[in-house]
This record gives sequence, structure tokens and C-alpha cells, in this order.
Amino acid sequence: MSWRKLLDMELAGVGRESYVEPDTEVKRGETVLGEVSDDAKKIYTLSKGFLEAGARYMIDAQFGRDDKMREGAAMKAIELRMKADTLMEIFWICVHEEFGHWGENIGVRKGFKAVCYESPMISIIDVLRNLGK
Repeated sequence: MSWRKLLDMELAGVGRESYVEPDTEVKRGETVLGEVSDDAKKIYTLSKGFLEAGARYMIDAQFGRDDKMREGAAMKAIELRMKADTLMEIFWICVHEEFGHWGENIGVRKGFKAVCYESPMISIIDVLRNLGK
């Protein structure tokens, strides 16, 4: 069975009671846009689950009792990391799409609150202006 089909089944198995949410509180200067959809919450939760499982496989990859076990665990850890990263990219696309804030800085905070915020990055123009000072 393809991962795409398995993904649908895995997402369907993520219930509200098992959501894993971000632990960062809304910060001063951030604007709350609203709460992300249940679909996005499921994607985020599944991504975090893959990361956790991958970390466990990494321990087996380092401390397995033989080469075959270590190699198998390392491959599974790589697989889970790739899946987690892919799901996190999909999650961010969902959040941007839900709130229509493409090209803006968006974060998700405790309670699955989507926020937008100013970038702390300095513009290249500011850097060039300050070179001569």
C-alpha cells in the first residue's frame, strides 16, 4: 500500500484527545489570527509522532546488538524523519492557506493559535546604510 493511502488512515486515527500542540505561548506583538483547523492539528500531531518514533529508532541505530539491527533502525529513523519533515511542510501550507497570509511570518502557539508577527530580521538596506557610520 502506498504511503499516501496509509497517511489517510493514520490521519483518520488521530483523535482530538491525542493532539500534540505547540507549547509556546502567544508573545507580545503577535497578532492572533485564529485557531488552526482539525486537519492541520492532525497533521502536526502525526508529524511530531513520527519525530518521536524516529528518535527512538536512532537510539537502536546507535546501540543495537548487531550491524543488521543498527542498519535497519537507522533506515527506519531516516524514513520517519523524512515523513515528519514532509508533514510539517504540509502543515505550514495548510496554515498559510487557512488564514490567507502567504508571504508573511506565521507561527502556531499553544492552543493551536495561529499568529502573525514582524520579522526580527534586519533588511539589507538597513545594513548597507549602517556600513558608512
